[in-house]
Amino acid sequence: MWIRSNNLRPVPKHILVLISMVFGSLPVALDRSIADDSVKQPAYESNAALKTFDLTKKSALSGDPAAQGALGDMYAAGAGTPKNLGLAVRWWVKAAAAGNGRAAYNAGVAFLGGAGVERDPSQAFRWLLVAANEGDADAQSYLGELYSKGLGIAKDDRKAVAWWQKAAENGSLSGQLNFGVTLLSGAGVAQDNEAGIRWIERAAGGGDPAAQYTLGDLFITGTGVGRNLSEGARWMLKSAEGGYPAAQRVMGYLCIAGEVVPKDESAAFAWWLKAAQQGDRESQERVAGVYYDGQLVKQDFRLAVTWWLRAAELGSTDAEYNLGAAYFQGQGVERNIDLAISWWKKASSQGDQNSKEALQKLKVY
Repeated sequence: MWIRSNNLRPVPKHILVLISMVFGSLPVALDRSIADDSVKQPAYESNAALKTFDLTKKSALSGDPAAQGALGDMYAAGAGTPKNLGLAVRWWVKAAAAGNGRAAYNAGVAFLGGAGVERDPSQAFRWLLVAANEGDADAQSYLGELYSKGLGIAKDDRKAVAWWQKAAENGSLSGQLNFGVTLLSGAGVAQDNEAGIRWIERAAGGGDPAAQYTLGDLFITGTGVGRNLSEGARWMLKSAEGGYPAAQRVMGYLCIAGEVVPKDESAAFAWWLKAAQQGDRESQERVAGVYYDGQLVKQDFRLAVTWWLRAAELGSTDAEYNLGAAYFQGQGVERNIDLAISWWKKASSQGDQNSKEALQKLKVY
């Protein structure tokens, strides 16, 4: 019953799953007016900010849709008032009901992500449709995703493609990526590899990290385009430098392989750590293993356990097994057979064979 660690394994055979790019998880960040907490917000106590807020609120209360939308923005950013996403959404909805497309977009994304309001895909669809009909390219791209997953509306691949095409033609990078991927996969549209690659290249050239990752993946696998490892690595690096976790993970493997980029195990660990810190489960497993093995960094069982815990929270059965082994052996944690059994039972229930064998050896079923 030993901990499994395969961090310096050869690069696994890469399998591109185009459908996962089309039907992947929906972004929930409000990328217009709901500012990230890590961004320094204007101090709402300043006299100028307070005055602007008061004037805007007065206009909003009088029924001005533009002011209502702006007031929502102020509540979202904490400009002239304490930050309050609930009030932000309330004012965006008022503005959206009066035809304010920008406010409708913000309200739709808020309902989609459950920011300041209970998550409600139907309401998300309602307000994103208003914004999309006002010509908002990002809202059009979101509608494509909602139709593709059947969120808030009946699933309809053809309508998803139609909205992605509108979004792509109107300059949405996510729309260009999704439209390109559907053209490659033929989901809801006639397959057209050449056009699909062209749209993905357009999004990648526009700086979209997800598109850069996808394009790199396509070149590495030779899917829809001639296989070109150097070009694939170039786009992967751009995406990784842009902060895209999946690309950072792949760069780690490329650095281990040393075929298209210089072999550098320390660089591999650095890439995995970046991705792990953003919640990439596979990278969290790699980082945990590196700390456990002590090959690239000073051996630290406690840090290994910390990263296995994070990976386990995301459903990694490997991490669950390793946590069981750590508790059984008392490595990085105080020895606790009950917790070891608990982790092995959890992994075993998900089909992990090693955990089943560990439980059998303990005669626990």
